[in-house]
Amino acid sequence: MLKLENVSVKISDFLLHPLSFHLNPGEYAILLGPTGSGKTVFMETIVGLHSLLQGKIWLKGREISKLPPEKRGMGIVYQDYVLFPHLSVFANIGFGLRYAGYSRQDISLKVQKMANFFGIKHLLERKPVNLSGGEKQRVALARALVLNPYVLLLDEPLSALDKSHRILFQQELKRMHQELGVTVLHITHDLEEAFFLGEKIALIKHGKILDIDRPEQLLANPKTGEIARILGFENVFPARVHNQVVQTWLGEFHLDDPNLTAGDKINLPSVINHVLIPENSIYLNVQSKAYVWTGELYVQSIAQNNLSLKLYLVHSSENVLTTVLSLREASNLSLQPGDKLTVGIKKVIFLS
Repeated sequence: MLKLENVSVKISDFLLHPLSFHLNPGEYAILLGPTGSGKTVFMETIVGLHSLLQGKIWLKGREISKLPPEKRGMGIVYQDYVLFPHLSVFANIGFGLRYAGYSRQDISLKVQKMANFFGIKHLLERKPVNLSGGEKQRVALARALVLNPYVLLLDEPLSALDKSHRILFQQELKRMHQELGVTVLHITHDLEEAFFLGEKIALIKHGKILDIDRPEQLLANPKTGEIARILGFENVFPARVHNQVVQTWLGEFHLDDPNLTAGDKINLPSVINHVLIPENSIYLNVQSKAYVWTGELYVQSIAQNNLSLKLYLVHSSENVLTTVLSLREASNLSLQPGDKLTVGIKKVIFLS
């Protein structure tokens, strides 16, 4: 469907490094990265708003690298919706159809159909100023989809909504994708959005694509410390290797230890620069030595929500390890800041 081959763009002092990307028909892909990583530049390059330094862009087997935006068959929804304030909801949705030369009757039929799909038929005569954030979002989506684009591009589409509305709209986007079968590239820095919606996730930082894979594969096998942090892992620490011993602020991990190298416990990269300690591999008040590391840590602080309790455990080096307990587990421990715990770690992942 959509293919980028070694595409590079330079805007002022920002460089989108040569990258390749493929989006399959009907796929919901996520471009995930922190603020300033190049996500919007990536999207605007696909749309045709930036000239290429190098590379080519293909859509449905046809090169579109030099086509103007209006000839590329893309629908786009920005995070601030960009609705026309002086036009009604009906006129906003039908604007592109009118520009494309559709008859009044066809415009009315298509707008009504899209308004029905998004449940906003009762809003057609209102102006954007009288809409809530969620309503504006639906109007923006309807305006983009009414033209039946080959690819729908969403730039941080939920960032202006509060948490409860973001959750509802994630479900709305999933329904849209399942029922309409539209091909989507969704740009976000929000992990919850990415993992809930994405069938494929591309990770970007500093204008570079770091990895592309299915969500479950990225989580199971982060390749570098930088990737692990983007994916939301907290216990990612610098490490160095000397004589088959990995040295960290926690102490030493020996590469010939069977607990670290057996089965699927570890995927050793050619170069080790970081260790990742999954939160679910951390055990408290241990007594046996059946762990790859044991030692004493102190409870620095505790954060609780309605589902779990998060512990910040501080080492004598003043570095911090985090883990999460269910409220049932926590109720049996009666933990307080300052408590000393004997901690065991079952699994360590070495990263480049």
